[in-house]
Amino acid sequence: IFGITTTFIFAAALGTMDSTLLSVSGLYQNDVITNIIRIRNEENNIGEFEIDGSNKTDMSSDGKRELKRTKILIIVIASAAYIVALLKLPMMVFVAGFVYQGVIQFSTLVIGGIYWRKATPVASFSASITGVVLFILFNIINFSPFDGILPGIGALVVNIIVYVIVS
Repeated sequence: IFGITTTFIFAAALGTMDSTLLSVSGLYQNDVITNIIRIRNEENNIGEFEIDGSNKTDMSSDGKRELKRTKILIIVIASAAYIVALLKLPMMVFVAGFVYQGVIQFSTLVIGGIYWRKATPVASFSASITGVVLFILFNIINFSPFDGILPGIGALVVNIIVYVIVS
C-alpha cells in the first residue's frame, strides 16, 4: 500500500511540475522572445494593429523555430530549477509559508465574487485590504489569534467577516 500511495504522490507531483514547466517555457517563448524578434525586425507585436485597423501579424509563420526555442527553454528552466533544488535553502520553507498566508487573503474576493450574490467591489477591496494589513500586523507583533495556527489564517477569518458585513 505504501508503494502505491508513494507512486500516486510522485505521479501527481510530476504531472504538476511538467505542466508548469511546459507552460512557463511556452509563455516566455510567445510573450518575450517572439516579441523581441518582432521588435528587432520592426514588425507589429501580437495585439498591435496597423493604421487601417487590420492585424496581419497575429500568428507566427515560423512554428518550427519557435518550437525549438521552447524545447531549449524547457531544458534551461529545468536545469535552473534543479540547481536551486540542490541548494540548502532553509528560508525557502519560511518564505513559501509567508507568501501563502498573504496570497490567501485574496481568496475571499475570488470565491465570494463567484458564489456570493450580494458581493460588491467595495466589499472585495475592504476585505482584502483588511486581511493583508492584519496579516502583516500579526506577523510584525508575532501574534496568532488561534494558538498554534499561522497568523494569516486569523487574518483570513477577519477578512471573511468584513466581506460579509460590507456586502
